[in-house]
Parts: sequence; structure tokens; C-alpha cells
Amino acid sequence: KYRNLVESEVTGFFVYDGQKFLYFNNYLSTITEYSPEEMEHMQVWDFFIDKREIEKLQQNAKRRLQGGTPPPLIEFSIRTKSGKIKHILGYV
Repeated sequence: KYRNLVESEVTGFFVYDGQKFLYFNNYLSTITEYSPEEMEHMQVWDFFIDKREIEKLQQNAKRRLQGGTPPPLIEFSIRTKSGKIKHILGYV
């Protein structure tokens, strides 16, 4: 079940080390318009537009790692390779 979710074509999924991607599925590449090869050399935060959103996501990730419960869903905006702005609703 977990593998099916992670590899789904309707959900972007990634694991990161605080800066760089450790893993991402193909759909995340589709959403961002970057190839998997390009994404391997990018930092997670390269896609985000608003520094306040980055700080909020980082705080929520830290809270989760410390055993806390961050908000269930977070809305944020990314800029794709072609310059389009996409509004994302996701979990941290």
C-alpha cells in the first residue's frame, strides 16, 4: 500500500535531508516540470516562491521530527521550470 501511494501518478512525494532530495517520485517531476536528472541537483527550497512559506514548512517539519503534530495540510506556492506558479496543498 505504501509503495502504491508513493509511486502514484496523482500525488507528488519526496524525502529530503533538510536541503536536498533523497527521494522523489515521478509525479513530483511532472508537477515541477523539471526532469528527474535536474531535480537530483536541486535543493527542495528552489521551487518555493515565498520565504515565509519556506519557514512555515521548515517549522512544521521540525515539529514533526520532534514528535509534535503539525497542521494536517499546508498550502504553498511553487514556481515550475517554465515559470508557472502552482498552488499546492500538501502534508509535511
